[in-house]
Amino acid sequence: MGQQPKEDLNEPETVGRKAKVLVFDQDMADLARHSGSFEAYGFAVHKCTSVEKALRYVEREKVDFALIDLGSPALEGLRVFRHLVRYNPHVPCVVITRRGDLAGRREAFTMGAVECLEKPVSGTDIDWVVQKYLGSTVGHRGRLTRATEAQRVKNVKDGTNV
Repeated sequence: MGQQPKEDLNEPETVGRKAKVLVFDQDMADLARHSGSFEAYGFAVHKCTSVEKALRYVEREKVDFALIDLGSPALEGLRVFRHLVRYNPHVPCVVITRRGDLAGRREAFTMGAVECLEKPVSGTDIDWVVQKYLGSTVGHRGRLTRATEAQRVKNVKDGTNV
């Protein structure tokens, strides 16, 4: 009988695995654009347009990062974000809101969002998010200057977007 190799129980689970990113957006074009940006960096991206599927995914999988669009008429994105916070409270989450949605922005920050972007979200915005929150896990396609970061922080505090 041949011996089976023993599994090394001390080896970390994350070695060699791609970071998992959840992208929730009910608009198919936005979902494809946003998730494509994360995929270009080499992340394992789970794309959801269905609230129910997103809720189930959050319950059974640990994610490393989430991008959630809050801006639907029935605020389904807010349900997904609340569920994420309940099951994965330490996962950095960036939310997307409609222009001028100060109540949604305020609630997102109160619940723990690390950033709030206004629609339309550009590829440059996604690049910035990746560099800021996931940058240690990817090769950079360009760095933010300190002035750009300072301006973005100021805009978030003022409720405006770059």
